[in-house]
Amino acid sequence: MGVDITFGSHLHVVQPSEIRSVIRDGKEEEVFVLYSLGNFISNQRWQYADSGLIAHVHIEKNLKTERTEIKLVEFMPVWVHVYWEDGRKNTGLSW
Repeated sequence: MGVDITFGSHLHVVQPSEIRSVIRDGKEEEVFVLYSLGNFISNQRWQYADSGLIAHVHIEKNLKTERTEIKLVEFMPVWVHVYWEDGRKNTGLSW
């Protein structure tokens, strides 16, 4: 359907990413799929729900071919840090 990048979410846990080959206009092209970035900010305490990813995707448009190309994909992990302060549970985002 012409999509070059898909960012998924909602599962509350980080899931794999992949580069997939698709046929577009009779040509094979690569697209990037990230199934779930996990949680950026969360107070869920079940296993793996206290982490997430920030994705940095560098995209360039080739002016000669009018095609968009993915040049770089990087990830920064984040997690929710829970600690006690002044007798109260405090949740803060850490990276």
